[in-house]
Amino acid sequence: GVPKPQRRIFEAALERAGCTRDEVVMIGDSWPNDIVGAHHMGIRAVWLNRFGHRIPDARLAAELTALEPIEDTAALLLGEL
Repeated sequence: GVPKPQRRIFEAALERAGCTRDEVVMIGDSWPNDIVGAHHMGIRAVWLNRFGHRIPDARLAAELTALEPIEDTAALLLGEL
């Protein structure tokens, strides 16, 4: 019943997944709702920048412009890139 970027939505997602903050990655296309929200929760974030915008703060998130090739996406999510 609460929208992103409120803490409770991230807490509920972690609770439902049975995970801790350091076990998940937030992939989102909304900088203020997804990336900043995850950052405030201590969750690693990946910004899906589908529209080629300038990244507001590269310290907050890795950046993807597409989810393909899947091998590169998987490596980024697993922290290998």
